[in-house]
Amino acid sequence: ETFALPWALKMGDKVLMQLPRDVTTRQTVNHLVHHRGQLTVYERLLHLEPALTKQFARMTAQANA
Repeated sequence: ETFALPWALKMGDKVLMQLPRDVTTRQTVNHLVHHRGQLTVYERLLHLEPALTKQFARMTAQANA
């Protein structure tokens, strides 16, 4: 119910953008996932194991122990 309420990006009293909270939340999460993917690509290009892969391996090992 509260996710349907509007969220506004303001600069002082001026409203720059206004969207429902659910849309704003979804766009923000999508944006973060996009940049996480970019970082993973850069790590792999540098022949590094991505941090999320290490974390997933640790979690899997703990679950199987």
